[in-house]
Amino acid sequence: MSVLKFLKKGAKFLTKVYNVIVKLKLDVAIIREAWGKIAGNVISFKGDEVKYLRKTYKDSCVTDKQRAWRNKYHVVDIAFKDLTDEQKAAWRKFAPTRQNEYSYFMQVNLKRAAKGLPVIMWPPEMQGGYDG
Repeated sequence: MSVLKFLKKGAKFLTKVYNVIVKLKLDVAIIREAWGKIAGNVISFKGDEVKYLRKTYKDSCVTDKQRAWRNKYHVVDIAFKDLTDEQKAAWRKFAPTRQNEYSYFMQVNLKRAAKGLPVIMWPPEMQGGYDG
């Protein structure tokens, strides 16, 4: 690739980045690096194409109650990832119509978490009834 062609391609790419920055009304002074991140905000690239844009929020705006609920959600989500194939099949079998095993597992266990109960690894139907 010739130097001129390389520079033209780079200029085209940087123009796209600049247009995204202007569109999102980001402060150009906060740019740390053009590849992958802009300080506090995330821009993801594939080749010279912008694939993902996100402005971050201030975590200081989150209440303790929200933080506690996020932690409960995270615990239940991690528990689902620890299920065996047999357990996932059981959750799938008892899941209501239009609901997959993940959403049913989350529904049951998030209700339990809200009540302070532990995560169950098998569907409530296999444990003698719904206790969520």
